[in-house]
Amino acid sequence: MKPAAYIRVSSDKQDVTRQRTNITAAAGRLGDTIGQWFEDSEGKNPRHHAEERKEFQRLLSAVCAGWLKRVYVDSQDRFGTKDAFEWGKFISILREHGCQLLDSSGRELSADDDGAVLTGVVGALTSKREQKEKAQRSIGGKVTNAKKGEYQGGYAPYGLDVVCFGPDGKEKWRTVYVGHFDRWKVYPGGKRERFKGKNVTPAKDSTDTLRLRPSIEQERLKIVKQVFKWFTAEDITPQQIANRLNDLQVKPVFGEAWYKHTIRAMLANPVYLGRPTWNKRGASEFVEYIGGQLREVNGAKSGRHRDASDYVQPEKPEFPPVIDDKTWEAAQAKLKPKGKKHKRPPHNAELWLRGFLHCGHCGKPMHGSCGNSTPYLKPSYLCGTYNKFGAKNPAGCRCHRVQHSLIEHFTLRYVTDTAPKLAKLLKATEGGDLEELRPILESVNGSAGAFSQVACDVLAFIGENADDAEVAKLLKQGKDFGEVYGVVFERLRPGLEKQIAEKQAELDTLLDQYATLPEKLRQRAIDRMEPVQAELEDMKGRLIDWRGPYHDLRAELDARREALVTAKATMGKAGAERQKADALRGVVDRILCHFRYAQNKSHLDRVEFVSVTGESLAFSAEASPGPD
Repeated sequence: MKPAAYIRVSSDKQDVTRQRTNITAAAGRLGDTIGQWFEDSEGKNPRHHAEERKEFQRLLSAVCAGWLKRVYVDSQDRFGTKDAFEWGKFISILREHGCQLLDSSGRELSADDDGAVLTGVVGALTSKREQKEKAQRSIGGKVTNAKKGEYQGGYAPYGLDVVCFGPDGKEKWRTVYVGHFDRWKVYPGGKRERFKGKNVTPAKDSTDTLRLRPSIEQERLKIVKQVFKWFTAEDITPQQIANRLNDLQVKPVFGEAWYKHTIRAMLANPVYLGRPTWNKRGASEFVEYIGGQLREVNGAKSGRHRDASDYVQPEKPEFPPVIDDKTWEAAQAKLKPKGKKHKRPPHNAELWLRGFLHCGHCGKPMHGSCGNSTPYLKPSYLCGTYNKFGAKNPAGCRCHRVQHSLIEHFTLRYVTDTAPKLAKLLKATEGGDLEELRPILESVNGSAGAFSQVACDVLAFIGENADDAEVAKLLKQGKDFGEVYGVVFERLRPGLEKQIAEKQAELDTLLDQYATLPEKLRQRAIDRMEPVQAELEDMKGRLIDWRGPYHDLRAELDARREALVTAKATMGKAGAERQKADALRGVVDRILCHFRYAQNKSHLDRVEFVSVTGESLAFSAEASPGPD
């Protein structure tokens, strides 16, 4: 059972090379080789959002399944926790499942001695304090600059450009957005430069400031005015305005189509009065600006709506208003909510697979539907992207609906088919014919594949160094192949160690002679040394003791087989949906539903099960298309 390693970077702007190098070196010093890398290096991976880091969660699943006994990280900070309590929770999980956590200095972070415990808690407290201090500086700076009317980042509102002003107050250039990660840098004289790609943006000088200004794309300003006019003069909703713009093929700049929430955001944005506004909503997680002062967030959710009294704006308009005051007031009065919102019903326990299912096209979690609102629909799942954005979603997904009963059938088939295969593999290693075992080993993959590689090395060693009679005798005594290997290995070890010592002495002699040879004879000496070195490496390879890896991997497969048996038994019970989900988490990381589109219908094409070890198994599906 080879050790694993975990790597985390806060954003994909950072490089993982240093962490990988440090971890590899630390493992090497302890005689370890990293067998699996868990790497959160795409997008943003903040330390205080462990639940959103996919590879970190997959690492925890592997630990809970009993498949990992040692995990390396570059440092405690790279492991990432939001506070000392979460640090203690994760360390408890590791210790409960017999897994060590080490950093790149070789220090065991999960040790139970006083020093390790205190150091870990202090490190977690320091991490939390650093996050709060950083957030306070960041939010404080935004408040100061927003009051000056400076641009605070993010996508520019529709109809506005981000303009760079020099210290003399004159426009140096402006950014005109044409799409996600696609923008023009436009100079006052009309010259344009294209900046395309993530994080590829025009750079400003330290003495420059960025501010929002009405766009030089006049057609966009006309659309803004038209949206306000429609909303205030007609009996029309934001969704109907979005549909109208889509029908007119008006490009929204960011995204493929207009949606009701983008129209509502436009209608409620004071920037169209000439007042760029920050703090309309709260997304910070440590410090926020409320009531004219900075205060701790204390676990509040992101996306918090602010009262107008908490908006941060410049004292005077930054530019002439795009929308007049009368139209603005009429729009705000119509946007004002009328009555309390209806609370969403709780999730139906019957849809217990919801936390596992992902759309195979966009990769996003699938949405569960009880089917109560439509007579012919049964409990089912559909693409979450389609459910949120509709037919004109950014991923191009169809409805991709599939009934719960069908996915439950494939899930039961997965755990039913996989457990016997592992049982057969494990039983075959306990005794029998070597040639009968070999095809079984060669047919497996994933974690079983790692076991098969070690087992094949064990079989090869036995086949080369022991006759059939000796093997049969040892097997008859009740020894498994690992124990047979140990007997043969110990018998050959002294002779191998002697041969290695002799061959090493021969090579050392050749090396000593090499330094005294004239230049023209050195190549001949190298030609003699190379085969000696090759023989030496071959002997050292034969001296590697595979008993530890063999028994560790076997224990890993035993744990996995038990998890599969538990999942199968639980799924056979009526009801007990939440227990089924808990049991399946020990086996399956996620379930991908792949669809094909034909004859105006979405057809379920195959169902792919990705286990917590990273291997996958797919079933082809012949199913009727769902409504789309």
